[in-house]
Amino acid sequence: MQIKKLLKIQSLIEERAVPSDMLDEGLTYWSETHSTSFKILDMHLIHFIRAFSKMQEKLFTLEAEKEAEESMRKQLSEHIETDKWQQFCKEIYEKIKSTNFKIGRN
Repeated sequence: MQIKKLLKIQSLIEERAVPSDMLDEGLTYWSETHSTSFKILDMHLIHFIRAFSKMQEKLFTLEAEKEAEESMRKQLSEHIETDKWQQFCKEIYEKIKSTNFKIGRN
């Protein structure tokens, strides 16, 4: 049964009007499978539940991927900073070593 019909039934049972934002024909769902958008009110409840569940899974996956990417960036940044620090220390050591060597030869 379509969502808009279910909303009408709910309105009759509860003896309350359906909120106006729920009747907006502009509410759409993009279907990757069909490469088109559907009006949510024209969707059948079962299809809506499946689509909603799929969107939740995708959102969770995207958030997990984003967290993993941030963690990898942080680790890489720390590694780069460690490498920079080590390179800096080597350069200072070499400068000190060459200075001492020159002083020692004079």
